[in-house]
Amino acid sequence: MYENHVNFLLAHTCLLFIGDALVQLAEVSILGQCVAYRMLFVFFLPIPFRCKCSVLNLPVDFVLKSKDGKVVKRFSVVGPQNIHRILLWIWRDLFVSLFADGTEKDKQRVPDLLEDIESVLGVSSLERLLYGGKPSKSSLTFTDIEIYHRR
Repeated sequence: MYENHVNFLLAHTCLLFIGDALVQLAEVSILGQCVAYRMLFVFFLPIPFRCKCSVLNLPVDFVLKSKDGKVVKRFSVVGPQNIHRILLWIWRDLFVSLFADGTEKDKQRVPDLLEDIESVLGVSSLERLLYGGKPSKSSLTFTDIEIYHRR
């Protein structure tokens, strides 16, 4: 998709599959014991939580490379609850590429694609999509605002 500027809808379908799998992972009984984790993951709210589950602390490294092996983007997050940041960054790049090089038919499907993302990841994911997976300043919690102003 990135280099060939094709298969936007296929890439979108794959990202939806991964997003849905991650939401289902949040509902697995082992992870389901941590209510704060489930709330954080399903709604992508930047709330602090005190869960000490080993799964939540697994490192997740992701490297996106071009055809010639050059690193395009590198992600390093902790826990499956943060993989959505990677997905949303890829989705944002998909939309940028689609608007730059996609067909008119692909561009007309954008509202449907956004609706798909909202149905799987929630409405707040659309705002985070604009920021490449990072939370916007308007979605910061009270604790985040205190830390932000201390800098």
